[in-house]
Amino acid sequence: MDLHVDILNKNGDVWRIALAHNYKSGGDVIPDPDMEVTVDFDNETAQAETYQDTYVYREANDETSKRELNEVLLMWLGNLVEQGQKMENSSSTQ
Repeated sequence: MDLHVDILNKNGDVWRIALAHNYKSGGDVIPDPDMEVTVDFDNETAQAETYQDTYVYREANDETSKRELNEVLLMWLGNLVEQGQKMENSSSTQ
């Protein structure tokens, strides 16, 4: 499945983005999984904020959930790299 990246908000070098794999079911586009991530380009960090899939929705609202969601994000990004996924800029968003 293609990876979709949407810019939700920009505040200088801190961006909130949504990452999702989308599939179609009955004519509907379903994001699964879907994460919102805060990216700080100055500090070269990414913080998972939310996660959802077909079965669960979670927010990073305490240290334990932040750590768990960041582990999911790290695993997902690692899988994308292993699969040879590449980012292509389909529009000028900067």
